[in-house]
Amino acid sequence: WWYIRFNLDVKAGYGYFLQTELILSIPFWLESDWMLDFVIGARHWGIPPTLGTDHDELTLKFSWGRGRYYAFSDEENAHFVEPFKKHLQIAKTVDRFSENPENRFLKSYMLQIITEFYGSH
Repeated sequence: WWYIRFNLDVKAGYGYFLQTELILSIPFWLESDWMLDFVIGARHWGIPPTLGTDHDELTLKFSWGRGRYYAFSDEENAHFVEPFKKHLQIAKTVDRFSENPENRFLKSYMLQIITEFYGSH
Protein backbone atom coordinates (compact mmCIF):
# COMPACT_ATOMS: atom_id res chain seq x y z
CA TRP A 1 0.00 0.00 0.00
CA TRP A 2 2.82 2.44 0.63
CA TYR A 3 6.52 3.13 0.64
CA ILE A 4 8.86 5.86 1.82
CA ARG A 5 12.08 6.78 0.03
CA PHE A 6 14.89 8.97 1.35
CA ASN A 7 17.56 10.55 -0.84
CA LEU A 8 20.63 11.89 0.93
CA ASP A 9 23.18 13.92 -1.02
CA VAL A 10 26.39 14.71 0.86
CA LYS A 11 29.11 17.01 -0.49
CA ALA A 12 32.40 17.65 1.26
CA GLY A 13 32.59 21.26 2.32
CA TYR A 14 28.88 21.85 1.72
CA GLY A 15 27.04 19.43 4.03
CA TYR A 16 23.92 17.47 3.16
CA PHE A 17 20.68 17.77 1.23
CA LEU A 18 17.82 15.44 2.21
CA GLN A 19 14.71 14.63 0.18
CA THR A 20 11.82 12.34 1.07
CA GLU A 21 9.03 10.80 -0.92
CA LEU A 22 5.90 9.05 0.35
CA ILE A 23 3.73 7.00 -2.03
CA LEU A 24 0.30 5.73 -0.96
CA SER A 25 -1.46 3.21 -3.21
CA ILE A 26 -5.22 3.05 -2.70
CA PRO A 27 -7.17 0.26 -4.44
CA PHE A 28 -10.04 1.33 -6.70
CA TRP A 29 -12.50 -0.72 -4.64
CA LEU A 30 -11.96 1.58 -1.67
CA GLU A 31 -14.13 4.71 -1.68
CA SER A 32 -11.58 7.32 -2.69
CA ASP A 33 -13.40 10.63 -3.30
CA TRP A 34 -11.52 11.93 -0.27
CA MET A 35 -8.22 11.68 -2.17
CA LEU A 36 -9.27 14.24 -4.77
CA ASP A 37 -10.61 16.55 -2.04
CA PHE A 38 -7.32 16.20 -0.16
CA VAL A 39 -5.16 16.97 -3.21
CA ILE A 40 -7.26 20.01 -4.08
CA GLY A 41 -6.98 21.26 -0.49
CA ALA A 42 -3.20 20.77 -0.51
CA ARG A 43 -2.52 22.53 -3.81
CA HIS A 44 -0.93 25.52 -2.01
CA TRP A 45 1.74 23.46 -0.22
CA GLY A 46 5.37 24.16 -1.13
CA ILE A 47 5.38 20.88 -3.07
CA PRO A 48 1.75 19.81 -3.48
CA PRO A 49 0.92 16.09 -3.57
CA THR A 50 0.10 14.45 -6.89
CA LEU A 51 -2.64 11.98 -7.70
CA GLY A 52 -2.12 9.27 -10.30
CA THR A 53 -3.51 5.93 -11.44
CA ASP A 54 -2.12 2.50 -12.06
CA HIS A 55 -3.80 -0.71 -13.26
CA ASP A 56 -6.06 -1.20 -10.26
CA GLU A 57 -5.20 1.59 -7.83
CA LEU A 58 -4.87 5.30 -7.27
CA THR A 59 -1.51 6.65 -6.09
CA LEU A 60 -1.02 9.67 -3.88
CA LYS A 61 2.57 10.96 -3.96
CA PHE A 62 4.13 13.39 -1.47
CA SER A 63 7.60 14.92 -1.92
CA TRP A 64 9.74 17.04 0.36
CA GLY A 65 13.22 18.53 0.09
CA ARG A 66 15.08 21.17 2.03
CA GLY A 67 16.15 23.24 -0.97
CA ARG A 68 19.68 23.90 0.23
CA TYR A 69 22.66 22.15 1.79
CA TYR A 70 22.91 22.02 5.59
CA ALA A 71 26.16 21.68 7.53
CA PHE A 72 26.64 18.77 9.90
CA SER A 73 26.63 20.51 13.27
CA ASP A 74 24.94 19.83 16.59
CA GLU A 75 22.28 22.42 15.78
CA GLU A 76 21.59 21.01 12.32
CA ASN A 77 21.62 17.35 13.44
CA ALA A 78 18.15 17.82 14.94
CA HIS A 79 16.93 18.91 11.49
CA PHE A 80 18.58 15.85 9.97
CA VAL A 81 16.91 13.39 12.38
CA GLU A 82 13.43 15.03 12.33
CA PRO A 83 12.27 13.61 8.94
CA PHE A 84 13.21 10.06 9.96
CA LYS A 85 11.35 10.30 13.26
CA LYS A 86 8.29 11.80 11.59
CA HIS A 87 8.26 9.09 8.93
CA LEU A 88 8.26 6.38 11.58
CA GLN A 89 5.07 7.98 12.89
CA ILE A 90 3.67 8.27 9.35
CA ALA A 91 4.49 4.59 8.64
CA LYS A 92 2.72 3.41 11.80
CA THR A 93 -0.33 5.51 10.96
CA VAL A 94 -0.50 4.31 7.35
CA ASP A 95 -0.17 0.70 8.55
CA ARG A 96 -3.12 1.16 10.90
CA PHE A 97 -5.17 2.68 8.08
CA SER A 98 -4.26 -0.13 5.66
CA GLU A 99 -5.52 -2.71 8.19
CA ASN A 100 -8.89 -0.94 8.41
CA PRO A 101 -9.23 1.33 5.33
CA GLU A 102 -12.91 2.05 5.83
CA ASN A 103 -12.33 3.62 9.24
CA ARG A 104 -12.84 7.36 8.73
CA PHE A 105 -11.09 8.26 12.01
CA LEU A 106 -7.91 6.41 10.95
CA LYS A 107 -8.04 8.01 7.50
CA SER A 108 -8.38 11.50 9.00
CA TYR A 109 -5.59 10.87 11.48
CA MET A 110 -3.32 9.53 8.72
CA LEU A 111 -3.95 12.63 6.57
CA GLN A 112 -3.33 14.89 9.56
CA ILE A 113 0.06 13.28 10.30
CA ILE A 114 1.06 13.49 6.63
CA THR A 115 -0.05 17.14 6.45
CA GLU A 116 1.97 18.03 9.56
CA PHE A 117 5.14 17.02 7.75
CA TYR A 118 4.58 17.57 4.04
CA GLY A 119 2.22 20.53 4.35
CA SER A 120 4.37 22.54 6.74
CA HIS A 121 7.66 22.45 4.86
